Amino acid sequence: MAAVIELTALTKRYGATVGIQGLDLRVEAGEVFGFLGPNGAGETTTIRCMVGLLSPTAGTVRVLGLDRSPTMPPSPPRSAICRGSCACTGS
Repeated sequence: MAAVIELTALTKRYGATVGIQGLDLRVEAGEVFGFLGPNGAGETTTIRCMVGLLSPTAGTVRVLGLDRSPTMPPSPPRSAICRGSCACTGS
């Protein structure tokens, strides 16, 4: 089965501060995955790297077959973040 999310050694630094260090994650098509952790553990930073809002400092990020690695230019958005309560309407 193909991975829809694949992170390999994902690292994000903000100057001397490390937001994420060496994260490996693989989510296969059809799987449901919960992303939980204490405040400041890097959940939001990881998600922002996955959807292309932040560029990782190092590592490999692939979502839906798109490479979001640090050396790749930004790609058109195919995903979004919705925090808290939200409603989506179809056309």
